[in-house]
Amino acid sequence: MRNKLSAIVCMLVLFSCIQMGSPVASTVASAESEITILSGVPTNLTAKPRNSQADLTWNPPVEEYPVITYKLYRSTNPAGPYTAVADVTDTGYRDFGLDNGITYYYKVTSVGLSGESAPSAAAAVVPMAPLNAPTGLTAISGDGQATIRWSPVEGAEAYDVKRSTENGKNYERVVSGVTGTEYTDSTVSNGTRYYYVVSASSPSTASANSASVQVVPAPGNGAPAIPQGVEAIAGDAQVGLTWQEANGAEYYTIKRGAFNSGQYETIASRIIGTHYQDVGLGNGTTYDYVITAMNAQGESYSSEPIAVTPADVVVVAKDGTGDFTTVQAAVDAAPNYSAKRHVIYIKNGVYREKLNVPSSKTNLSFVGESQEDTVLVYNDNANTLGPDGAPLGTSKSSSLFIYPTDFIAKNVTIQNDSGQGTGQAVAAYVRGDRAYFDHVRFLGYQDTLFTNNGRHYYNNCFIEGDVDFIFGQSTAVFDQCQIHSKRNGGMLTAASTPEDIPYGYVFLNSEITSDEGIQNVYFGRPWRPYAAVAFIDTKIDSSIAPYGWNNWSNQENEKTARYSEYNSRGPGANPKARAGWSKQLTSEEASQYTVQNVLKGNDNWNPLRIGIIPLSDVSAPVVTLDPLNTIVNSSTFTLSGRVDKQAAVTVNGQPIEMASDLTFRTTVILELGENIFAIQATDPASNMTGAVSLRVVYDNTAPVIMLNNPEGEKVDNSYNTTSNPYMVSGRLSETGTVWVNGKETKVSGDLTFATKVSLQQGKNTITVSAKDMAGNAAAPLTIYVVLKGNSTPNGPVQMTRAIATDAHTIEVTFNSKLNYFDATDFQLLAAMGSWESLNSDLTPNLTVNEVSTRVNKDGQTVAVVRIQEALNPDATFQREIVENPYRVPYQTEPYYSSDPVKNIKQADYLLSWQMENGAWFKNMREKYSRAWDGQEAKSDWYSSQHGYIGTIDNNATTNEILFLTVMYKETGDERYKDSVLRGFEYLLEAQYPSGGWPQAYPARGNYSDYVTFNDNAMIRVMNVLTMVSKKQYPYNSDVASDELIVRINEALGAGLNYILKSQIKVEGNLTAWCAQHDPVTYTPMGARSYEHPSISGSESVGVVKYLISLPNPSPEVKEAIGGALHWLDQVKLEGVKYVSGDPQGQYFYEDPSSTTWYRFYQIGTNLPIFSGRDGVIKHNILEIEQERRDGYRWAGEWPKKLLEVAHTTGYYENRVYIKVVGNKSSNSAGETLVIGQLTRVEAQ
Repeated sequence: MRNKLSAIVCMLVLFSCIQMGSPVASTVASAESEITILSGVPTNLTAKPRNSQADLTWNPPVEEYPVITYKLYRSTNPAGPYTAVADVTDTGYRDFGLDNGITYYYKVTSVGLSGESAPSAAAAVVPMAPLNAPTGLTAISGDGQATIRWSPVEGAEAYDVKRSTENGKNYERVVSGVTGTEYTDSTVSNGTRYYYVVSASSPSTASANSASVQVVPAPGNGAPAIPQGVEAIAGDAQVGLTWQEANGAEYYTIKRGAFNSGQYETIASRIIGTHYQDVGLGNGTTYDYVITAMNAQGESYSSEPIAVTPADVVVVAKDGTGDFTTVQAAVDAAPNYSAKRHVIYIKNGVYREKLNVPSSKTNLSFVGESQEDTVLVYNDNANTLGPDGAPLGTSKSSSLFIYPTDFIAKNVTIQNDSGQGTGQAVAAYVRGDRAYFDHVRFLGYQDTLFTNNGRHYYNNCFIEGDVDFIFGQSTAVFDQCQIHSKRNGGMLTAASTPEDIPYGYVFLNSEITSDEGIQNVYFGRPWRPYAAVAFIDTKIDSSIAPYGWNNWSNQENEKTARYSEYNSRGPGANPKARAGWSKQLTSEEASQYTVQNVLKGNDNWNPLRIGIIPLSDVSAPVVTLDPLNTIVNSSTFTLSGRVDKQAAVTVNGQPIEMASDLTFRTTVILELGENIFAIQATDPASNMTGAVSLRVVYDNTAPVIMLNNPEGEKVDNSYNTTSNPYMVSGRLSETGTVWVNGKETKVSGDLTFATKVSLQQGKNTITVSAKDMAGNAAAPLTIYVVLKGNSTPNGPVQMTRAIATDAHTIEVTFNSKLNYFDATDFQLLAAMGSWESLNSDLTPNLTVNEVSTRVNKDGQTVAVVRIQEALNPDATFQREIVENPYRVPYQTEPYYSSDPVKNIKQADYLLSWQMENGAWFKNMREKYSRAWDGQEAKSDWYSSQHGYIGTIDNNATTNEILFLTVMYKETGDERYKDSVLRGFEYLLEAQYPSGGWPQAYPARGNYSDYVTFNDNAMIRVMNVLTMVSKKQYPYNSDVASDELIVRINEALGAGLNYILKSQIKVEGNLTAWCAQHDPVTYTPMGARSYEHPSISGSESVGVVKYLISLPNPSPEVKEAIGGALHWLDQVKLEGVKYVSGDPQGQYFYEDPSSTTWYRFYQIGTNLPIFSGRDGVIKHNILEIEQERRDGYRWAGEWPKKLLEVAHTTGYYENRVYIKVVGNKSSNSAGETLVIGQLTRVEAQ
């Protein structure tokens, strides 16, 4: 009764205040506590301003109040009167058609069975148009700082400066409220490339982010500025580079690396001028180039990378002057499933062909001779009868079908000329992912461009039509495009964006135009309910209807369609009149609509970093010089070289004679010092190379050797010493080469040198000679050194090596001669642990029969240890192989039991679940405990083209192969052997040509297709295949033929090659690996939205562990191991403990006994990466949502045991060690042993 009475009172009060125009809030003041609790008043009403719109949200009543609907009221006066705006069932509403600059006041009530509640407290909001973004950004580099400047924005009172190390995304605010147009950021690191954006603000509105400007802070040490304005031209196996002259530069260094790898090698140094031609490249491969500037004070940091893809161009010409006369013939001849770019150059002409580019033609490019005159056209429409006599329908009406990934089109027109009024007539049907269109015209009427699937980028394109002429479900960016309408009442777009895709069509800095007199055109209508379309900074003509959007005659679409607009301009810009179910974006929201953010997907695709491809069928001549930059000691120099085709060659502008074999040769007179020669070649078609510069220095002055004071007491002309080896050091007057007793000695950058010479008893002659870079010889210097007494090195006695000289003999060499040797100081140990466990289990189970000593020729004591057991030729010990089916290496699923009958049943169950391709799926323990019923899906992943998709993730497939191998060995059942062999075939077929293994095969079309180190997926496959190669239990049977083992060894070799090539290099230093890498470019890749490209502190452990286990490692493998171990040591957090899912919410604690590694490290900075499901990188775990903080393991101790083993035993399986356990032995200096020293016995 009381509740009903209170509700009635509230209704009367509300009615009275609305009618009277008095403040609603004041009417409830006398009984506010009871009315608020009992009347169902909505709470926390908030208002968010937009351009001519306001977003209102509120919370339901605090009590259990049955709400039927909410009523929203608006006024321009806080005292009222308030006018009803809307009745809604949700707790939010967007009000529209508002006047910018006016303050609006809102209140909300709830309506239940008892009537309408009292109103909420009022919320005020002022809609405003956004400010224009700042322009004219410049950046000046400083020592540990960067100064950003920009042009003022009309109406702005302050500016925010933001930065990121990734262009186009993850910007973090550096400073707010800057009142001027300049800011110096002093929180940056030298050598890191930063991207800055600036936004403007006033008390009532703001702008979106500006275009970015990049800068690399650098110390003021006199080194030159970073080269800017790098441009490139791609050709046949060549790349031409040009750049702006850098302040302070004397010459330049050109560096090249794999695309997006961040790893570069120097390909040319001491380049004079601002041109370089790189030749002999692999066609179809994308390279990244960076350029540094040099002078006497040092080298600049690198320029921003530029991606270039040289290619052998195939020519299509209707007149027969090319390789093909039709485009389709050129497409059909293109390689299938190519990882390399293939370019088809299409000469001007109208090519009336119905073109099909199948999915097998990956990395294919169309390049037209000109955008207007290279026309690909056909005239089918939806009503055209197909070969089967039925109408083609919309999809099959297209003039051009594009199915493959990574398709590029430039400078062409794609047209359907069926004509207006003939129905749907598609010009281009684009289904492949990562499609790129640059300066392409799409001509037609209804349904011109069908963006069927994948991500697309359209740059400077022209797209015309009349109805729905851009349609489909793709995520696509239209950057600086012209969208041209040809019919009254038409629709620009008909998006069918899936509900779970955040962006659909995004138009950036584009223009909407129309034929003369066209009116009442709509931005779009939703082909599917969740259509997403955004127009950002668009110039709009008068053809666009004020309402803007069409719901396709279905009001339900208004609840789901995601239509938005920001900062439109021109006659058709009318935010006040736009449909209320569309959204005027805020400046903050609009700033997220960058090319990089919209199209990044799971692979971080950035179409602004697409490799530059050849835009012509003719490449410039290639000039190859025989001598490169050099220093000589003669006044004349012969300059010679060759060109690759007929051309005229000049040297410093003077023509020189060409031989019939395209070589040239001329002699020039040099002046003392530096001489610069510029060589250029021009072919008959006027294609000219950039100037190839040659630097020749004429130097006829001999260098001078300056020795440091020799060590020891000088007696007559000799120096007496007890040091052996003996240090010889000094300095050279200029760059050159030094020899000490005929052995070349390294000269450091400061021209100093140092080396040690082994002395013999008595008098030793040491001669130091040198030559400079020009070949001028220095006067040699000779010193005499007399070795006195028994020499001993400084420091304790140490074992320098332990060698197995035969099966029963180990010789241990010490660093000096021992006066006293005690055999009990040493213990002979055998490693009994498995490598998989990282526990060496060193055990003294070898028998020592005799120990003797001798002195070698270097005066060092050698202990000769005779043992009873026989060692193998590689110095490992022989150990009985225990075949334990319960402990099979890398077997993690407990399939095996003590019941033979149960084991057979389990094996048969696995046979029934094996897919046609030979694989199994993951996390199937419950299903694999019974037979397949013939109906259930064998995998959660399915491809319409390939059927069920298998995986190696979470130990899948390898677990099943291992268990079935055990069962074949125990039962001899050929079915198990056949199943195992099918499993091996799957693993070998799944391997990429580059050597890596994906997580899933066949391809899923997402991050599962990357080469996967995550969860040790690839490494586990290689470990199991290694067991097969070595015929280790359970593969010590006939399960694998010799032919199969050969194939497995080839696969292991390719896998190792991939591991070495994918190791991440930062500033020339090897680090570790990402959780997944691109199979072609080796680039680190992301996976789920919170798993970014990074260096992994977790997955890298398995990779290093595998590399260390390799027998006879190559120098490259040793370098990879050393780089990874150094990096893991470098980034560890000593004294820090990580608590996963910490209920206290702190996660990281001080703990002197702990060492922790982050899971993901940012490449280049080694900062930790934490990320929520929004995909935004943070460096503090507390800045991401709790669900991800607690639902993911962000750190751990993964490398701890590996580093301990690497720094002590190294690879230990079946190895023998000598350990120091006492210190009674000593040398003549009284030095003794260091207890605990451990030395592994190696083969001789």
